[in-house]
Amino acid sequence: MLVPPRTFTIGLGIDDELAGLDATAGDFDMRQADKVLNRSVLNEAVVAHWKERAGDRRTIFFCSTIAHAEAVAASFMAADVTAAVVMATCPPTTGPTSSPGSTAARSSCWSTAWC
Repeated sequence: MLVPPRTFTIGLGIDDELAGLDATAGDFDMRQADKVLNRSVLNEAVVAHWKERAGDRRTIFFCSTIAHAEAVAASFMAADVTAAVVMATCPPTTGPTSSPGSTAARSSCWSTAWC
């Protein structure tokens, strides 16, 4: 590890919705998480909070799906902050929420937006 990571979280008022997500072996259904997390108002709140707390630092945001990462990056870019999406996809049967024959993992194994 080059440097110890610093982690920040913010309250977005969606704890009840997140608590209602289905989980298998401790992993959330990321398509359900995307429906809760990927909202313009929340993404814009994340940008505003980041500008206040970490606007002078390179930052990685872990997102629920590729679409969520793209929306978070777009929110940063709309606020004149350079941002990009980095992602890795998994075969349909090896993702964190998939079972044999499932297509759940096609959304992504992981996705991030960084600025």
